[in-house]
Amino acid sequence: MIDPQKPDFSNTPASTLRPAYGYTPRDAKTAPAVSVVTPFFNTGPVFHETATSIFRQSFQQWEWIIVDDCSNACESLAILEEYRHNDPRIRVIRAETHIGLPAARNRGVAAARADFIVLLDSDDLLEPTTLEKLRWFLECRPQLAFACGYSVGFGSREYLWYEGFHNGDKFLETNCVPVTSMIRRQVYLEVGGMSEQIQGGMEDWDFWLKCAARGCWGGTIPEFLDWYRRRGAHSDRWPNLDETTRGSAFRDSLRERYPALFAKGVPRPKPVRTFAPPAADSSVPFENTLGRRSGARRLLLIVPHFEIGGADKFNLDLIRCLQQDHDYEAGVVATLAGRHPWRHCFEQLTPDVFTLDTFLSTTDYPRFIEYLIKSRDYDAVLVSNSQLGYQLLPFLRTVCSKPVFGDYVHMEQEDWQSGGYPRYSLNYAPFLDLSIAASEHLKSWMVANGGDPDRISVSTINIDPQLWNRDHYNAAVVRSKYGIPPETPVITYAARLCEQKQPDVLARVIKGLKDRGARLVCLAVGDGPYRRHLRNSSRGGVCANCGCSAPDPTRTCAKFWPSPTFTSCRPKWRELHWRSTRRWPWGRFRCRQTWADRANWSRRIAECSSSPARMRSLLTQTRCSICSPIPKNGRPWRRAAGPGSPLISPFPTWGRGWLRCWSFRPAGGRLTLPRRSRPGATVWLPEWRSRTGLGFLQEVYGTAA
Repeated sequence: MIDPQKPDFSNTPASTLRPAYGYTPRDAKTAPAVSVVTPFFNTGPVFHETATSIFRQSFQQWEWIIVDDCSNACESLAILEEYRHNDPRIRVIRAETHIGLPAARNRGVAAARADFIVLLDSDDLLEPTTLEKLRWFLECRPQLAFACGYSVGFGSREYLWYEGFHNGDKFLETNCVPVTSMIRRQVYLEVGGMSEQIQGGMEDWDFWLKCAARGCWGGTIPEFLDWYRRRGAHSDRWPNLDETTRGSAFRDSLRERYPALFAKGVPRPKPVRTFAPPAADSSVPFENTLGRRSGARRLLLIVPHFEIGGADKFNLDLIRCLQQDHDYEAGVVATLAGRHPWRHCFEQLTPDVFTLDTFLSTTDYPRFIEYLIKSRDYDAVLVSNSQLGYQLLPFLRTVCSKPVFGDYVHMEQEDWQSGGYPRYSLNYAPFLDLSIAASEHLKSWMVANGGDPDRISVSTINIDPQLWNRDHYNAAVVRSKYGIPPETPVITYAARLCEQKQPDVLARVIKGLKDRGARLVCLAVGDGPYRRHLRNSSRGGVCANCGCSAPDPTRTCAKFWPSPTFTSCRPKWRELHWRSTRRWPWGRFRCRQTWADRANWSRRIAECSSSPARMRSLLTQTRCSICSPIPKNGRPWRRAAGPGSPLISPFPTWGRGWLRCWSFRPAGGRLTLPRRSRPGATVWLPEWRSRTGLGFLQEVYGTAA
């Protein structure tokens, strides 16, 4: 847990300020799924911090192999003796002579029982979910040999390290990662482990290049998963880390050792694509069944993201209230891809925080949530504003019979999916034990649209009057912080900056007041896809690209289409049309779909609950949801869809593996669309008269053609 914007390097994974549920394995004799290997040589009391980070892991199906490299300090020997008898999952192996760091790691890997190895030095730390995420990351990517996450440097130097195996050829210049990583044991043994002749450090850099020379490479989870303890100077103990003479000589030796690698670059493993849908009863790769405290209850909260907004603030308050007042242990799963700027806020409350897009492939979302429910033995599962959470309810109710399933809905949204998430709640009511509405008005709307009043309750959000009491805050200090004069009126706009909250209305109102000569300050507190537009509006109302006036978030600039980074300024159509001519797409007719709606593309998948076959098709990426052409050799589809079929791409990964058809045959003749076609777009020509296609459009998009 660390906030990249305001990092607190003192709040380490071993800190008493961290939330900890005290997870223990239900059966300590279960075969390990991960082996942690730690070389140990005269390590002092900091080893207790390393041990704390291991014991706090959410993944408890581990074994810890500590290789004592012939330590001779009395204090260190006493520490080892303490942990030797502390837990049956800990094994201490002692070398009779001092064999060095590479040999100690090799000996620990040779003694490991699990197929996956985690290398961890005796003074470094792991985040609570590191083992679990790395294990699932490699489970979902059989083409990768090892994996790591981002690192936090702490100690004598403090920094955030965003390098990893995704840097590829940069490893030919420098060692981009600390040694803390998860490696397939078979790969480690096949390449011969780490070179025991390298005693001056950087043996891990040599190991990564040795694996690359054998065609093996790894991946990076874009989360901070390990803490690397920095000393004043590492080169005094490890001379190969010296940036001058020894370091340059070691780099030259690597170039001589792997000439072909330096000529061609590191390998780039390609994802393994399977076109057969997985079996419906596919089991999870391991159990990790956890015990629980006496009297504690557990809740899994399924949300869309960890963004800055009112619904996310409610989720934080809900978890805090359940923990403080009802002795709950909560876990949170986010189902949509994004930056998740409030991830650290949730991690301040619970160690079980999972953003599925960072470490899983999409097809593995269902079985991971199934694994999570069974691993923690949750008493209740609550869905809040997650479309995928609703769509997986039939599956989860089938494989997980114990938990109570419910949902919390905030407001109806008539312009999306005929009511928004309350409509999803009604559609999936047979799979919900209880629906909770945020207001009596919303309950009345749901009852009027077919909901059962006995299975819909009302729980208002409310506020804490003590927290929001203005007497607790010094207005003069706040004004001074933002440079606001004492007599200047202040307008505060606190909301997620998206279309639903209408930030364009705020911009027009503020501009109108400014044109009338009003002196005021507007504080916009929030984040979202319209943040850049609102910022540009506050700087003079000029398009960031072409200089035209009055930019609008529902408009697209034809000059700069389709870059997602540009503020848009040309009218878009709410209907998702392509106006096609011979000059398309470089002529004056083109798609008016805004890139500001990019976050909503993933919501435009067809409702799958009524059709298991279609759901399997969507989850396994095996065939187009419209015309079902079967791909051959993993190449993109180019087969004509047949007369009257629309062109639809539900996801923004256009041309990279989701469901799409690249060509269609309208009644007036064949049109092949270029590769730069916009995701989420629908081909609609005047000659198109397919009733079947029109019905599918209405089902997917909720729009009438």
